[in-house]
Amino acid sequence: MKLDPHRTAVVAVHLQGDVVTRDGAFGGFFADMVERTGVLGRSAELIGAARDAGAKIAYTRVVFSEGHPELIVNNQLFQVIDQVRCCADGTPGAAIVPEVAPEEGDLVVGHHRVTGTHGSALVGELRGAGVDTVLVLGVATNLSVEGTARNLVEEGFDTFVVTDCCTAADQATHDASIASLGLLATGLTDAGEAIDALQSGVRA
Repeated sequence: MKLDPHRTAVVAVHLQGDVVTRDGAFGGFFADMVERTGVLGRSAELIGAARDAGAKIAYTRVVFSEGHPELIVNNQLFQVIDQVRCCADGTPGAAIVPEVAPEEGDLVVGHHRVTGTHGSALVGELRGAGVDTVLVLGVATNLSVEGTARNLVEEGFDTFVVTDCCTAADQATHDASIASLGLLATGLTDAGEAIDALQSGVRA
């Protein structure tokens, strides 16, 4: 794989407190695998290398304003949000966790549905930055990561899923989602290969 870092973005999906930490609203679902796989440390390494190479860094976070007026409770994930009133703007649960914290110039996109593309500024911002290739990572593989990756493919981006920078509630679920994405995305990669490709600075 070869990448032009100036036309590439890393899209980090839902690396926020309520999703990936043990104290978060969804910690009971995902925190154990996040810790066991080391996905945050590996994601931080890739994000740092991509930023240094000149790639765009974009974060998506599901977030709601006070009182959750944007929340539509039509799936079980959003039933949890409705019950515990999590992912509220300005709280640690809505913020990107410190291990992968955004820096000046990075893009942080808020949205109110499962995927980072629906009703958000993500696609327009990426196109405006001259991006045509995305590296997608985050939590959970089979939910927001897969959904966001699928939508980015549909929007015309070359979309690579960074398999060792994603995780789900369990390994089998992660593996099944990656198998689907192997057919639906442009390709699969891992952090090491992606870093090497970004540092080469050459597009195929």
